[in-house]
Amino acid sequence: MTRRTMLGAIAVVVASVGIIACDSQESVSPTAPSIAAPSSADASRSSDGQTRHERSLRVTKDCTDYHGLAGDTCTINYSSVDAIEKDSKVVYATGAGANGFLDTDVMIVPPGRGRNVAFGHCALDLVTGDGRCTFSGGTGKFRRFRADAVVSHLTGPFYAWNGTYSFGSDRD
Repeated sequence: MTRRTMLGAIAVVVASVGIIACDSQESVSPTAPSIAAPSSADASRSSDGQTRHERSLRVTKDCTDYHGLAGDTCTINYSSVDAIEKDSKVVYATGAGANGFLDTDVMIVPPGRGRNVAFGHCALDLVTGDGRCTFSGGTGKFRRFRADAVVSHLTGPFYAWNGTYSFGSDRD
């Protein structure tokens, strides 16, 4: 990632923290018991009572460039969601705590130009690699994106997200 691209990503993180902070998202403690990812057949209700069909979310990411600091990134190397393209960056708003836990707002920023950014929150134990990420909206193609995923460590700097996602309708 070039210095200019990194500075741009950090600026987006800083600008979005205020937006995300206004969103009433719940974070899950990384020390909470393991929770199984919802089934791909699940459906949820939107605020207008419409059923939103959830689909299976599978993502793997390479965190070679993550060192526990604010603005660090991981790179998506596989995604079952078309909107989350290969080589998208996961940008972390804050660094890891001294206790080995990460509890931070995140963004998924696809490669290339455009204003497509997904907003979320991740909480995980960096020692075990277990945790949870939730996403709620964003800009461009992520405007009505929702996702809930269990985080697991694979091997080396590689991690997986397994869960569900949906895109709401214009009425959401």
